[in-house]
Amino acid sequence: MSRSLRNLFTSLLPRTELRSIRSASWSFLITSLLVFLLALVAATLDLSWLSPPRLNALAMRQLPESFQIRDPWVDGLGPVVVAAVGLLLIQRLPRRPWAYALANGSLLFFSLRYYVWRSTTLNMAHPLSFLLSAVLFVFEGVYIVMLLMEFLPSLSFDPVSRRLQADAQLAAVREEPYPVDVFITTYNESVRQVRRCVEACLAQSYGRRSIHVLDDGAREEVRQLAASLGVHYLSRETNQHRKAGNLNHALAHTSAPLIAVFDCDFVHYEKFLERTLGFFSQPDVAIVQTPQHY
Repeated sequence: MSRSLRNLFTSLLPRTELRSIRSASWSFLITSLLVFLLALVAATLDLSWLSPPRLNALAMRQLPESFQIRDPWVDGLGPVVVAAVGLLLIQRLPRRPWAYALANGSLLFFSLRYYVWRSTTLNMAHPLSFLLSAVLFVFEGVYIVMLLMEFLPSLSFDPVSRRLQADAQLAAVREEPYPVDVFITTYNESVRQVRRCVEACLAQSYGRRSIHVLDDGAREEVRQLAASLGVHYLSRETNQHRKAGNLNHALAHTSAPLIAVFDCDFVHYEKFLERTLGFFSQPDVAIVQTPQHY
């Protein structure tokens, strides 16, 4: 470009706009080169290695003979029956620490046995198959670690001592010294589920409680249900931060010193509050969580 022509462009456009034009030109050039290279690669790329027959493990390999099922009724039904009988026997065990250890140890044993078996069944027919199979194998290992972390606290749990502690404080709780706000969180569950949970809260033997339905779906039928059952209804304009935001919104509209939180798909026992509030008489207790049974 000649000096006179450059001076003409400089006089017509400010220096900042010239810089933006230069950067846009370079971006366009680099993008065009990348698109051209990708087009060349796509034109010469061989994707036959992704064909289903080559990725199908059943077509490429067989399980070890010791793991193959020859007769589904003999080789498959037997372990299922043994597992079912074992689960029924576990249900009959007394609620003692040794029983929890036995049940948890049995479940952990079968989980580890399965994981060892899974290590022999990784799909090595193809690099992509191996990658996907290994990712699944790692996730299953993480699940077993989480299972172990859940089992260890249960080995030291003694339900008898907790029951005796609740019994010792039962007389004080029956005087109802603690006002309680009961929060029932819901978003898009059926009205029938919400009704069952509200009716369970109304049936509580502890009388000094206020029930609040926290509807993050802002549904008119839930509002009418709360009005018909004589409980409070709370909703908000947005459901920002989901359940945590729903609870924080309710905290700003209630004032009881104690809060009981239930998901709307739970039906709790009639004496739930009566059996749990006594633990708050201990100065070092801030949260009480009970076992959940489905």
